[in-house]
Order: sequence, then structure tokens, then C-alpha cells
Amino acid sequence: MSQFAEPESITEYARSRWEEGELRVQRCAADSHKRDVLERVVEGIMAELERNIGQVFASAELVAIQDSSEPWCTRIAHELAPDAPWAWELDTVQNAAFHRYARRASDYRVGLG
Repeated sequence: MSQFAEPESITEYARSRWEEGELRVQRCAADSHKRDVLERVVEGIMAELERNIGQVFASAELVAIQDSSEPWCTRIAHELAPDAPWAWELDTVQNAAFHRYARRASDYRVGLG
């Protein structure tokens, strides 16, 4: 992300990506096995977020941690769904986890995330 971008626009861009990931998980509702596997990975990533960022944080902190989270998100996805490579898609599982975790942010407002 550009160093010249406004923090609010960076956060809004991240939130839109996170929401897309959540929508991808929701679209799997008809396939209960696939949905269960995706949910397990998303929950695993959320548990790691809680260990890394804690329970008190602002949205900008969550945005910042995502830049370095790909390696551990990938590791978690591989560990929790070793036989389901479709559950390793970070655009889905990582973004869905960040979307859900963002609701805990101290500056979260309904309608913005």
C-alpha cells in the first residue's frame, strides 16, 4: 500500500476485501462439508489473531498485521485442512477471518465492516 494513502482509505479497502472473503465462505452454505472445513480454518486464523493482536485493538492495527500474516495463515490452513487445497485460498479464509475479527475492533462501527 502506498505510504501516501490516507489511513481511512487503506482501512476501507481492507474491509472490502475482508467482506469479500466472508461472502465466499457464506456461498458454500449448500455444501456442508466444504463449509465446515472453511469454518475450521477461519476459526484457526481467528485464534491466532487473538494471540497476536489481543482483544483490544483498532482497525488500523488489524490492517497492519495482515501485511505479515500470509505465512502463518497459510500454515494454519495447511494444518487444519491438509487434504483440502481449496481451503488454503487466503482470499477466502484469511479475509473471512479478518472480517470477523474486525468486528471486535475498538473503532468498529456497524455499516463500515
